[in-house]
Amino acid sequence: ELLVRISNALVDLAKADKAYSDWAFFVATDHLNSVLPELVPRMDLARLNLSVAKMNLAKGATLGANANLNYGLTCLIHSGEKWKEYEFTLTLLNELIESEFNVGKYELAFAHVQDVLEHATSLDDKFTAYLYKVKTFAEGEDRDYHKGVIVGLEICQIYGIKIPSSPKRTDLMKENIKMETALRKQPLTVLSKLPPTEESTVFRLLKEVQYYAVLEGNKDLTALMTKRAIRLSLQKKILSKDMVSILATHTRLLGQDITKAKLANAYGNAAEKASEVFREDKGLYSEVQVVLHGCVYPLLRPHRESMEPTIDAHRSLLNAGKIDFGIGSGIGYAHMWLCAGLPLNSPLLKPKFLLYEEAAVRLQRPTFLLSFSSLRQLVLNLQKSPPNPTVLKGDAFDEESVLSTLEGNSLSMSRRDTSTLRLFLALLFWDEECMVKMLGILSEFAKPDIIAGRTYNRLFVIGLAGFEMGRKK
Repeated sequence: ELLVRISNALVDLAKADKAYSDWAFFVATDHLNSVLPELVPRMDLARLNLSVAKMNLAKGATLGANANLNYGLTCLIHSGEKWKEYEFTLTLLNELIESEFNVGKYELAFAHVQDVLEHATSLDDKFTAYLYKVKTFAEGEDRDYHKGVIVGLEICQIYGIKIPSSPKRTDLMKENIKMETALRKQPLTVLSKLPPTEESTVFRLLKEVQYYAVLEGNKDLTALMTKRAIRLSLQKKILSKDMVSILATHTRLLGQDITKAKLANAYGNAAEKASEVFREDKGLYSEVQVVLHGCVYPLLRPHRESMEPTIDAHRSLLNAGKIDFGIGSGIGYAHMWLCAGLPLNSPLLKPKFLLYEEAAVRLQRPTFLLSFSSLRQLVLNLQKSPPNPTVLKGDAFDEESVLSTLEGNSLSMSRRDTSTLRLFLALLFWDEECMVKMLGILSEFAKPDIIAGRTYNRLFVIGLAGFEMGRKK
């Protein structure tokens, strides 16, 4: 009872003086969460946990926010008011869906998605649930991008946007003509002159589905969706943050083709200018910077020039909840380091790998963790020269053990990356048997992917291994 009285006093203090609000709310909530349930009204504590969760999110404390949201849901259920208090329940579950997804608890996120879709009473109220239904299919354990795209297009149709999953050439031509007509011969940067808006339901859906279409390699669908979004933005005379992301994502796709470097630069310029309209949103600005420096600028300038902006974006992206972008920027940085020819025994490199590894572990991104630990093992093999230096097995990483835990797309992409590293080692230690094996695996991955540095490193070792083996014979 004493803790309850102290906590109530802290809550009153926080409400009376903003200077004390954050720490007083945090301490009060921790105390109240620890006392017997009958001492504190469950609905009051549910509301307090939701408020503190939002404070945690504002500070980038993702795991703390997740704990508050889950305890808030427990209190709400025990109160008997779940879905009777409609607005509060919807708000809490929407926050929890996003939180569970961001910390890698995809099954829990999907369970809450189903709950909302069953009980919400309007399309607007179901939007967050529909959105994360797409995301959990595409970014869950199996990373099934195709399933995410198909489900996403079905949901787009629910919201009045009909787009074919496999556009024909005539579909692309028609959409391009409509976009050019809407642009009225103006450059793409004209989008940055449109009035900014926070309302973005349609564009948010298009952004998510377009992103997974890129990852799936569906270039025609990506192009069509981008042009449709540009046209809608011009027709509605609004610029949303999601439109900025759509431009950036299309830039990533174009950046995979060196022959489209100028077009990629044009879309990149449009994305950068549009992101400056929302410069106060550090997460969005950093997202665009990572795309430009990871996908476009390496086509036009040395990798070394993109390293600092890429690693500087890490913290802002994590604080904004853009977990995959935040950790993925580290993969881009590591490959830029290799492309730039910087020393692998540099004392600056290992701490950066460990920083990203820690984030991947904490935020439950196992495939990202694999990227950093395998790169660290590459460095250890070069430094220590183990008995079999072309095998990735040691203090940092065990390829055979890790890959045995994966399946589907996650296994395929991980095998691509570890095979690239092993081919690199096989070249240095001249292991022809390993080279032949790795070239066989990598023959399925000759096409560029969304990270320019990773593509360059892979194609470089494939080409050099083939050349050297041919020259030896």
